[in-house]
Amino acid sequence: MSNIRTISIQATTWGGEITFKGQLNDWVVEKGTICRLLLTPNFRAKQPDTSGPCSLSLYNREVVEDAVIDWSADTTIRFTRNGQGEFVVQTLAGNTAGLPEGSLIVIPADTWRGHGALTFQGVARLGGAIASGSKDYLIGGTWEAHQSGLATSFFRDVTEVVKSGSFKLGATVDLVSETPDVLSYGHITPAPEDESGVGVALLSERGPVAVRIKHYGLSKAAVFRPDWIDTLSSSPMLVALAVLFSFLLAAIQIFSLVPTGRTRDR
Repeated sequence: MSNIRTISIQATTWGGEITFKGQLNDWVVEKGTICRLLLTPNFRAKQPDTSGPCSLSLYNREVVEDAVIDWSADTTIRFTRNGQGEFVVQTLAGNTAGLPEGSLIVIPADTWRGHGALTFQGVARLGGAIASGSKDYLIGGTWEAHQSGLATSFFRDVTEVVKSGSFKLGATVDLVSETPDVLSYGHITPAPEDESGVGVALLSERGPVAVRIKHYGLSKAAVFRPDWIDTLSSSPMLVALAVLFSFLLAAIQIFSLVPTGRTRDR
C-alpha cells in the first residue's frame, strides 16, 4: 500500500523557525524597522522607552516601508509575536544580503494587524520548546494527512484525508520523513482580531511524511503517520462497497431460507 502522502497544517502560534529553501521567499515588509547588530556595542547610548526589541546600545536601526526581503536559501530565521503585538523576525544563520546573523525585522502591532501574507518555501518548525518564561509556544491547530485512496486511485488521481489530529497548547511541531528535512510551502498571516499569536498554514511535499509532536516532559517526540487501517477506513468507496456487500450477503441468506415450492416425492 502506498505511503506517499502530503501533510497540511493550520496552526496559531507565538513563534516558530523556518530554514528557507529554493527561490520563492520574497517578503514585502509594508512598514517596520530593520535592526543590525553593531560591531561594537555602544552602552552609552540613550535608549528611549519606545525602542522595542532593538536596543540602541546593540543595534543600528533603519526604518523601512514596502521593503522587499529576498531570503537566500539555507537562511534560518525565528519569528515571534511579542507581548506588544509586534511581529519580530530574527536571523539565526545564513547569508541573506543585508541581514547578517543576529539581525531583527520588527513590524509594529498596528501595521501587523493589517499586514499581507508572508509566504515561504522551506523547512518549518512551529512553536518553541516550552519552559518557564517561554514566549514562542504553540497555541493550537490541526493537521491532516492527504493520501490517494486504495479504491479511488484505480479510477482517478484524487486524495483523501486518511488521518487527522489537533495540537495541544505548548507543543512543538515539525514534519519528518526518510530524509532529514521535509520541504513545505506555506504562509504566515496575522491571526484574527479575536485571537493571539500569528496564523501559519503549510502543505508538505508528497512523500512518506509524518507529523512529529514534542510535549514538555516527554523524553521522545510522538510521531503520527497513517497506517493501512486509516487508509481503509477513510475511503468512502470502500465503505460503500462494504455496505453493499453486507446487503448482498443478507439477501443471499434470506433467499436461501425461502421454500422452492417443490416437495420431494414419497
